[in-house]
Amino acid sequence: MHELETLLSRLKMEHLGYHVESLLEQAAKKELNYREFLCMALQQEWNGR
Repeated sequence: MHELETLLSRLKMEHLGYHVESLLEQAAKKELNYREFLCMALQQEWNGR
């Protein structure tokens, strides 16, 4: 997970970095596919800006 957090920081996506664990848990519970998860994650980052 450290690598993911580092990449998000380098991409200036710190807000997503703070929430990535909970987003991953939600995605697993909802059985989201990759596209749905990515959309949810990017929306989380956008909302935090």
